[in-house]
Amino acid sequence: MVATLFHGAIIFSLMCFILPGKPEGIPQISLSHVSVENTAESPAIRKPPTRSSPPRPREAFVVVESAFSATSLALPQTDQSSLPPLPAPLESPAFDPSWTKAPAAPPEPPVSFFGLSAETRRLVFAVDFSLSLQGERELLMRDELTRSLRALPPGVEYAVICFAGPAWYAGQMPGEPALIDGHMANVVTDRESRCLWREGWDAEWLPHPGHLPRSALYHLAPGEAGLPKGAFLRCSPENIARSIRAVRETPLVFGTDWRWPLTMAIDLKPDTIFFLTDGVFGTGPGVGREEMIDQILHHNQKTVGARIHTVSLMAPLALGELERLSKGSGGRHKLVEAAPGLVWAGRPPEP
Repeated sequence: MVATLFHGAIIFSLMCFILPGKPEGIPQISLSHVSVENTAESPAIRKPPTRSSPPRPREAFVVVESAFSATSLALPQTDQSSLPPLPAPLESPAFDPSWTKAPAAPPEPPVSFFGLSAETRRLVFAVDFSLSLQGERELLMRDELTRSLRALPPGVEYAVICFAGPAWYAGQMPGEPALIDGHMANVVTDRESRCLWREGWDAEWLPHPGHLPRSALYHLAPGEAGLPKGAFLRCSPENIARSIRAVRETPLVFGTDWRWPLTMAIDLKPDTIFFLTDGVFGTGPGVGREEMIDQILHHNQKTVGARIHTVSLMAPLALGELERLSKGSGGRHKLVEAAPGLVWAGRPPEP
């Protein structure tokens, strides 16, 4: 019993000496980078147990130490340029980059007039209604204009301007030429408005009373309100029917003057103008036809820059001026030959 108590006291004393007391704080872990060659010189490193495995090549490993100081972690520096590039992100097959852009507007259906076609949203037909069209030319003009109006695609805005010596919008009605205040003149009425067109360039050039005008040149009488007023019409069955009825009922009028219908058409600011005539126009003293065409082109360029497509209706004498007008605006020109056997039906438009 004495020996047992003696050995128990020794074991208890050794246990109290070896086992540490309870720490006041939480132990911290410190990592350090140590080489295998220096482990023999460092007293803080404990050798791992010897194993029978074959020796490994020289390498670095991490040694865990117990300490109450702040954690320190030392890692080797890495050269970022030596790392392989990251793989490109995968694109979702359900995503289309084009969805982020607004869809392109579909092309406009072309509008055709005597074989000249144009993709347009706002257009003006400026058509000759002079007395010189009587006969086959008149039938061809009214038939083709009716066909073009019926074929207008939805969404297009259009206007029809008729001209001879005076100019007016389809639906307005020109009167017969007559002597007014001693001058040959023509009156265009539109509801309550009245537009007086007088023949001649100036007072000295006016014809004698009682004589037919010697020129196709007209101008607005002084003191009048100005050119006839009009606006674009939306392409609809009702508007197309009214326009075709006006084309059928509008009479032919004396004279041919290009300035006013083209000026009225340009002032509407369309993107396309179809201009048809059957002859040349007269000018006043000292003003040539080419100069007048240049004035019209200049007005178009500074106002809207519309393309003017010209049609010479069986009148080769006007080819020079019409080609100058179309080429100067980026348009095209066409000479229409005779069309035998054509008969104007004169029927009301189909619903």
